[in-house]
Amino acid sequence: FLFGTPFQDDLNVIFTKIRSSLSPKNVAHLERIAEASAPRFQGVRNYAEKKEILSELRKALLYQYRCNILYAPPQRSAEHYQFDPYTLLFFQNALYLGGYAHNRNDLRLFLIDRIQQVEVKKERFEVPADYDVADLTGGAFGLVDGQPLSVRVRFDAEVAHLIRERQWHPRQQLEKEEDGSVVVAFESAGTREILAWICSFIPHVEVLEPDSLRSEFRTLLEKSLKKAL
Repeated sequence: FLFGTPFQDDLNVIFTKIRSSLSPKNVAHLERIAEASAPRFQGVRNYAEKKEILSELRKALLYQYRCNILYAPPQRSAEHYQFDPYTLLFFQNALYLGGYAHNRNDLRLFLIDRIQQVEVKKERFEVPADYDVADLTGGAFGLVDGQPLSVRVRFDAEVAHLIRERQWHPRQQLEKEEDGSVVVAFESAGTREILAWICSFIPHVEVLEPDSLRSEFRTLLEKSLKKAL
């Protein structure tokens, strides 16, 4: 997932140095460890086109330099931000830059893909002592914060084991029903990301609460059905 980034180059240099200092026996053992366990990513992004921008951001992150960033949200004109970069966040095979946006007087998350320009200033900033990475997402189900929803979703018995095997939200509650289905309840923001999660279990899923989420889910199903007919 770091393909095309300066961070991949850094890791290659580090591992080359480690490899050169080891005996052939130890090198062979480490190669076997690498073969015995492997991650698998889907929808991986190639950040080669953003390598120069990421190199500048790496410097700003490490030395706590303030930046001027040109960022283009989807379907909107690009805007300039005076930005203090706190964290490079990896989420669902994508890189995000989190920090403080002075012209918004608040924390912001920027998808690296949509950053068009970066100017690193020589002005230093301090990361607040009480800052936590979780502050960037608030009560969001994923990354997008907003109005919290009290969510209840029922999953059929066919997929109930998949639901029970994972923690989908830090404060989730699971209710097992007599027919083998399971109801997941939690309070969170981020309607779009919650809907994406729900849609991944179609047709074995039913939105119980709130009515607004149930209505949006129904609208998505109706639109999809029209395209299929």
